[in-house]
Amino acid sequence: MLVLLVVQVGTGHAEPAPRFKPPSAVAAAQARFRHGEKLFDAKRYDDAAAEFAAAYELDPEAKFLLFNLGLARRLAGACPQAIEAYRQFLDAKPPDTLAKKATAGIEKCPTPADPPIDTQQTPPAPPPPEPVAPPPTTVPQQQHSYQPSIEVVHVPWYRDRLGDVLAGSGVVVAILGGVLYVRARSDASATFSPSSVDNFLDDRRAATDERNTSVLVTSLGTALVIAGGIRYLTRSSEHVVTVATDAHGVAVVLGGWF
Repeated sequence: MLVLLVVQVGTGHAEPAPRFKPPSAVAAAQARFRHGEKLFDAKRYDDAAAEFAAAYELDPEAKFLLFNLGLARRLAGACPQAIEAYRQFLDAKPPDTLAKKATAGIEKCPTPADPPIDTQQTPPAPPPPEPVAPPPTTVPQQQHSYQPSIEVVHVPWYRDRLGDVLAGSGVVVAILGGVLYVRARSDASATFSPSSVDNFLDDRRAATDERNTSVLVTSLGTALVIAGGIRYLTRSSEHVVTVATDAHGVAVVLGGWF
């Protein structure tokens, strides 16, 4: 079964990896694929190729993974292995657009120059075909070795600790500014019926100070609320949880933006 969805194409110097949604119907393969995407974006092509190969091993029906595998291997400099992945991808009869991209990827792999022919001697034998890497195999489990399990956890936007602190503090500060503004209005109203000139001057001065302070405090509260909103919009909602177990215990690694 060949599953092909939308492909994103960039115009920068680095050739982007295609994005497929969802990458696989197998949860474990999907997690390895997503991890490989992040490694590819970080230009760690060797590691990305290993993740794509592992994802394809977990879900051999997802033939589109071979395209990402071939691209990562080519950018990592492993052209023979990249050509193998590209040809397996073409054998799955993908759409013409992706088939042309895979063919172009094969053509971009450099080939060694032919040696000069000595006319005084017998022409040398043709070079042997390039070695083809065997398909990825499962590494035999060693005693007490860790067996990692990767899971992508989506966290709701409102459960961001920093965003909650910024937005909550902004609301409290804005309310304080509103209270100061009400007090300033009260002191300003007292200037309409002063009991003395001194009281008039004191009330007017207090009203002015409280009004200016309320503006500053309210502006600060508004800025904190805006900062909290920006945090909610820009934070990453994915956290990669890696659980590894062996005979001695369990290790848990949590990755992502906090």
